[in-house]
Amino acid sequence: MVFMWKIIVVLERNCHRLKTAEDFIIVNEELLKLQHQLEAERRINASFAELFQVIITSDLTQSEICEKVLNQARELTETNKTLEGKPAGFIASNKKLTEQYQALIKAEEKMRRSLEMQSVLREIAEAAVLLSSLDELYKAVHQLVGRVLPAKQFHINLLDEVAGEIVVPFNADDITYIPVRRPIGRGMTEYIMRLGRAVHITPGEMKRLSAAGEYTLAKEQKVKTRHYLGAPLIDSQGKAFGVMSLIQMGEATTFQPEDVEVLSIVAAQVSMAIERKRMETELQTLATIDGLTGIYNRQNFLARAGEEFNRIARYGGTCSLIMIDIDHFKKVNDNFGHAVGDAAIRLVANLCNESLRGTDLLGRIGGEEFAMLLREAGTEKAEQIAERLRLHIQEEVFYSDQGVLCPLQVSIGISELHPSDETLSAVILRADRALYQAKNEGRNCVRVHS
Repeated sequence: MVFMWKIIVVLERNCHRLKTAEDFIIVNEELLKLQHQLEAERRINASFAELFQVIITSDLTQSEICEKVLNQARELTETNKTLEGKPAGFIASNKKLTEQYQALIKAEEKMRRSLEMQSVLREIAEAAVLLSSLDELYKAVHQLVGRVLPAKQFHINLLDEVAGEIVVPFNADDITYIPVRRPIGRGMTEYIMRLGRAVHITPGEMKRLSAAGEYTLAKEQKVKTRHYLGAPLIDSQGKAFGVMSLIQMGEATTFQPEDVEVLSIVAAQVSMAIERKRMETELQTLATIDGLTGIYNRQNFLARAGEEFNRIARYGGTCSLIMIDIDHFKKVNDNFGHAVGDAAIRLVANLCNESLRGTDLLGRIGGEEFAMLLREAGTEKAEQIAERLRLHIQEEVFYSDQGVLCPLQVSIGISELHPSDETLSAVILRADRALYQAKNEGRNCVRVHS
């Protein structure tokens, strides 16, 4: 009975502080010790009862001793009867405490995961601002998703509507064959985009979808049994533009039911991050690239050419500048319209681009005027490149939208960097003078300003 009171005291003393998993562990250990002591007492009581029974049935004659021993045996027997039902109650209480402890552990894990997910969502938003490219963003997203989900096999698939393809800009998977580009079809990416929500697709469900025609595996993809956890990437207009997915091979999986909601929340944040970074990239492109031709605009060309000029001034070397102007371009616009004129500009830009070496620069610096900076090329080399380009443009067959042949010709001026040049403007001025010399001498020719 003393031990049962101890149990009650332990519970009364600690019930007010059973708030954490550690508290449950401490109290549980105390109660287990008391249980062991209680069981030991029962065994001792049973032994004494047996001993007294022997004494009673022996040949002792002292009636007083017999009576006393008999009374003690009766008392011990009653004690045992009293104690007999207590361990079961204690075990039930201990089981309840254990269940409460396990529930607390789950609650603490849920709280920990919730806090971790909040941190991941914040860091994804920060990555969209701080990282300089989409490729860096994809890598960061993979690492961050891995903190809240099993993301060993992780994919980001995006829709390219212009090309009619599904593109995979990021793929962390050394098991499943994933083509970088494939035609839009009935793949898992398309299914998730049509579904419009996150989902865990089991191997059995995947077979059912395949049988129903919702999902068709590409011929080159030899995928074994797998679990697929995917969520659509949705832009600010509510349109799906891709899918973020995780894969686990085999029948077994560590994906949990709550992982679907977790991935859905993370995918929403990733969608905003990708959309933001795409907008930044587009704005940067608009700021640096000529919208008609896809080559550097005037500002960006001059900035990069200036960087090359400063590099040469510091470390030595040379370069040549080529100025190109389409001859009689006004007649093309007047006779065939601005749409044909734009097509002529794009054609010349493409032919100029084809003539470049890997380190050269090309920009559109005026309406029908282009500039090329040839790194480590003197006057002779620059003149060879310019003459080949002039002939190439002259030989190109160009028709108007009405099928009328429109011959194209260009005038070209060249200037090499001089050791005495203090600014890039001096080189540009000489090349421009050489261009006007070509114009004044009949056009469709190359001239060099020494």
